[in-house]
Amino acid sequence: MKYVTLIFVLFSLTIHAQQASDYFPTDTGYVWYFKTVPLDTLNNEIDSLSFFEADSFATIAVYENKNANITLSKTGTESTLHFQPYLDSTYVNLDGSTGNIFFKIPNLDSLTAGFDSLFGDIAAFYNLLKSFEGWYPIYKFQSNVNLEYQIFNFDTTITYDTLVLPLRFELRGKRMADKTLETQIGVFDCKTFLQTFRVSYLVALPPPLPPLAIPLITIKDSIWIAPQKWIVQSIIPSTVFDLTYLQLGSFSIPGSKTIIIPEVISSIENNYINPTKLYLAQNYPNPFNPTTKIKFTIPEITSPNSIVTLKIFDILGNEITTLLNEQKTPGNYEIIFNSDKYNLSSGVYFYKLQFGDFLIVKKLVLLK
Repeated sequence: MKYVTLIFVLFSLTIHAQQASDYFPTDTGYVWYFKTVPLDTLNNEIDSLSFFEADSFATIAVYENKNANITLSKTGTESTLHFQPYLDSTYVNLDGSTGNIFFKIPNLDSLTAGFDSLFGDIAAFYNLLKSFEGWYPIYKFQSNVNLEYQIFNFDTTITYDTLVLPLRFELRGKRMADKTLETQIGVFDCKTFLQTFRVSYLVALPPPLPPLAIPLITIKDSIWIAPQKWIVQSIIPSTVFDLTYLQLGSFSIPGSKTIIIPEVISSIENNYINPTKLYLAQNYPNPFNPTTKIKFTIPEITSPNSIVTLKIFDILGNEITTLLNEQKTPGNYEIIFNSDKYNLSSGVYFYKLQFGDFLIVKKLVLLK
């Protein structure tokens, strides 16, 4: 009997073990918005230099021999973000309790800021960074708290003028204690991780002793990951590095704080009263209870008889209500949908905006 009990306990632990997939959005089309604020040398926020980012969960496909959730990213100012093209891609593989990330050179920019001026030979440094590319087990959701694990460790030699520098590049991860994070889009119980990127100078010791690694550069990145939201906050403190030991002087790498925010609605969009295409924003908040805002933009009216309709449907395609059915002049509009008026239960619903031949449909989630 005791063996049956043991098997049952082990089976229960397996069923309830937290998986990496529990923390990533389930549906493609999900869009995150972030604000990044640079930090000065005292780690004070410099809000005037802030910039914004939009990430879109584009598709699921095989990438470099792994199933990958592929996210497209773009950055810009608050007033221009929506007009920027998506220029970067992130690849996330969710394998059991591990979140693997594919590192490409754009993913390493924040870790290597200022290295080009330090090492001089950009081509050689580019080739070094290319050698880092690959899948890495970044987030281990079932790792013991405060137990550090190695992500990569790479020894190489860099030549700077007449100096030959044997260096070690390493990235280590650590799951920290769970934390509750309050953001503009909600309060989340987060898994938190600490990533430590370090460059060390290797001093040869008599065999059979391994080389002694003297840390030169250490950058720490604290990351908050929320269920079904993925990363909702990241903080990299500013750091000053003293490399006088190598006769290279000292330099600083600015820090940053990135946190998830509601959809960015730029001042240009708000003041743009002669739009050329139909635009329907994701409702906010989403999930919601009981009210949510739906914003949209009406383009130039080419026919005086063009009617704008906004309707809500359930998951079976049954119409719940018509929120709007009238002529509208070009401009930006906002409508509040109150689910309490229709006695709706929790679930997925759809809202459809139609104007002439233009038609856009998006999901909204009611969570009571």
